[in-house]
Amino acid sequence: MWLMNAYRGRDGNYILVTYPRKYEGREEALYLGVMTSASLGLDARRGIMRQLVDHPYARITPDQFYGQSAAVR
Repeated sequence: MWLMNAYRGRDGNYILVTYPRKYEGREEALYLGVMTSASLGLDARRGIMRQLVDHPYARITPDQFYGQSAAVR
């Protein structure tokens, strides 16, 4: 479990930055607060970790943020 600063981007996706770092991207984003990685599903956490290897922040969809990525299509 780790802490992340959570932001909502203009496109509706969520931007996550490892705490205590702040989002410094070009796009405007609304700061939502601090959250734990445990509040996300396992697939979302794995995707975030892969993104953070190469980038200072990770982006996830609203479905991933709210744990609905495994919903039936």
